[in-house]
Amino acid sequence: MSVGLQRLRDDPDRIRQGALDKGEDPALIDRALELDGERRRLLAESEGLKAERNTASRRVGESIKGGASPDAPEVAALRAASTMAGERIAILDARLAEIGVQLEDQLLRIPNPAAPDVPVGGEEANVTVRTWGEILARDVPAEGEVGADAAAGGTGWTRRPHWELGEALDILDNARGAKIAGSGFPVYKGMGSALQRGLINWFLDV
Repeated sequence: MSVGLQRLRDDPDRIRQGALDKGEDPALIDRALELDGERRRLLAESEGLKAERNTASRRVGESIKGGASPDAPEVAALRAASTMAGERIAILDARLAEIGVQLEDQLLRIPNPAAPDVPVGGEEANVTVRTWGEILARDVPAEGEVGADAAAGGTGWTRRPHWELGEALDILDNARGAKIAGSGFPVYKGMGSALQRGLINWFLDV
């Protein structure tokens, strides 16, 4: 989800600090605001020219209806003004389309600020908010338990985190995931992908 344009306008300093906290270049915010400013200026100019063109067209019709010749100097001047306005509007509209694409791209690159209670930093800055369940006290693995460094009933084993267990079960590929999407995003495979799909379907159902 990208940062909303109105939110960026209303609180650019917070968005900028949020980008810094996540290691992103704050120049993204400055560039987005610059594009937004240019877009608003060009829109105002375009709307003004459209109003002028409409006025000129109306006056041409009124002049001819009032008896003026279509070739009269005042009618020709109004038509020329309308044509010039139309040409400038076409240029502005083309530039506005370009800015729209560039601005959307910039907004997609700007990260949403984290909640105020989220610590700044990498994994080392994480804080345990709460835990659930009990950590088993046994010192040796049970029969068939995955993650043991020694045979069941043996000694010298350690508990492994879920990402290591996933690789031991051959349901996660952390190295491939890191290449594709960065650290912390594994590739699910085999029964892991089936589990992931099953969870997604369950969330959709409930």
